[in-house]
This record gives sequence, structure tokens and C-alpha cells, in this order.
Amino acid sequence: MAFAAARIGAMDLAVAAIYGSNAINVTILFFADPFYQDGILGNQTEAAHLIAGGVAVGLMLVGLVLILGRNRIKGMVATASLVLMALIYVAAAVTVVKVGGTDQDDGAGTPSAERGLSGRLWQ
Repeated sequence: MAFAAARIGAMDLAVAAIYGSNAINVTILFFADPFYQDGILGNQTEAAHLIAGGVAVGLMLVGLVLILGRNRIKGMVATASLVLMALIYVAAAVTVVKVGGTDQDDGAGTPSAERGLSGRLWQ
């Protein structure tokens, strides 16, 4: 939907589609928690999940401030903010990859020859 809106030049609709999708993804955790059978869903998360979720919500809030203040924010400040947001996104993605790696077997059935000597997949 966001790509189609951008192709026809409806940038407000494209941004709204992206924000709506992100908001639904975050909100669904709230509604899924009562149906989770193994305790509290929030207690089952790993550090990588918390980093990814926190950065996503933070970037959404910064983007919302930029959208709401687009008439009052100077062009250079907005551009610098967008570049900073992109850098934060990349840094968070790298952090999630580094923090998310574990030494445990995930049961995916990957042959040990592909894992190398230490047993880890992505070194």
C-alpha cells in the first residue's frame, strides 16, 4: 500500500500506511498476551527483541514529531533528523544481530559441517 501511494504521489498516505503497519505490529503484542499459554509474553522476550522494539517505537515517535512539526521545522533540521534516524536504524540493526546470536542449537536441523568447529552459524 505504501509503495502504491508513493507511486501516485500521495506521500501522506504512504507515511500513514507505514505508521499504521508499525502501530499494529506493536499493538498486537498487547492483545496476544492474554492468549499466550506459557506465562507472560513480555517475560519470554530476549534482549534483541527489546532493542528492536524500543528503537522502532522511538523512531516512530521522532518521525511523528517531524510530521506534526513539518511547518515549523527548518529544512536542514528535518534533513539532519532523517539522516540521524537512518543511522540509528542501521546501528540498531547491527546491535540486534550482535546481541541476538546465541551458542544454543535452535533445532533448525542445520548440519554440523555448515556450522564450523565452534558450532555457531554466523561468525
